[in-house]
Amino acid sequence: MVKLKNYLLSNFSQIYFSIFLPLYVIASVIMLIKIAAYTAFIKLTLLEMLKMYVFMLPELLFYTLPITFFISAVMTISKLSFDYEMLVIFSLGIKPSKIIVFFTKLAILQSLLLFVLFLVVSPHTKNLAKNFMIKKKSEANFNIEASEYGHKFNDWLVFVGKDNADGSFGNVVMFNQGKKDETLIIADKADILSEANVLKLNLTTGKGFVYSKEALSELKFRTMHINDTTVSNIQTYKNPLEYWRIDTEYIKKHANRPYLLTKYIYNINLKYQKLASQTLISLFPILSVLFILSIGVINARHQKSFTYLYIFTVVILFYVGSFLITKYLVLYTIPLVSIVTLLISYFIYNKKISKRY
Repeated sequence: MVKLKNYLLSNFSQIYFSIFLPLYVIASVIMLIKIAAYTAFIKLTLLEMLKMYVFMLPELLFYTLPITFFISAVMTISKLSFDYEMLVIFSLGIKPSKIIVFFTKLAILQSLLLFVLFLVVSPHTKNLAKNFMIKKKSEANFNIEASEYGHKFNDWLVFVGKDNADGSFGNVVMFNQGKKDETLIIADKADILSEANVLKLNLTTGKGFVYSKEALSELKFRTMHINDTTVSNIQTYKNPLEYWRIDTEYIKKHANRPYLLTKYIYNINLKYQKLASQTLISLFPILSVLFILSIGVINARHQKSFTYLYIFTVVILFYVGSFLITKYLVLYTIPLVSIVTLLISYFIYNKKISKRY
């Protein structure tokens, strides 16, 4: 039995990687096209594009791995059937249940990896990607050219007299017109800094004037920081439990603000729909184990092979059904689709495999 397991594992591994690599390349090309589209409105260096690709990598692997596992497992059994090796295996008294146990162990490992990807890794990388995009959009909005008018930094109108060789600006004038007063700042030098994903202007050696109907105030400074409040929605990383749970404190706080509460509940519903569909995708390797033998085992002499048709039928019905039903049943979709899939797979397995072998 040990030799049989090693033999199955060897065949499975060869087919697995031969299928995974093309799927991974195709998915990567799609991801890179999506990243390249961002350059239409923000400036990205090659290193930053690579960073965005790394942020998207967990999601890419998540949707690629389960399909790869199922196709590889079925094709492994199908190949052995065409070579009459499955017939020999069953003739030696090895029951189909032994092979099912072998693939179940592999499916459990695959599902555990998928759960780690979408429950733990993806929330973190998505948060990093979102904050990175907010920061880059803010930088794109703040693109100052010397001796040109019309530049803005938050509510401030900015004019710079010259560009310095070190990347800073000289002879900086900033103006802010508030509801009750007006503020004018003059500085010898200004640097654009990015700290903790927050863009800020660092002004050096200057004066400030605040004018209102009541008074005119003057101040002198050596250093002044003005933060970009447009990136105030930068989020710190939440642990997986906080990311997926419902924030009851937020609901209580905004109980008297229907618009915000409705929007939050809508977003939570979308998040839980995604949680349900991704949980099912993570369980797909385990739920589809009985299909592996049901589809893969054929009599090469007396039966026609519809292996590819059956593979795509199972994958499409499972994925489409999962995504559609989650829109209506949300988390209840998990037990419903799981039970239905197991019952259908067991019925086919019992009729095609158990009674024959």
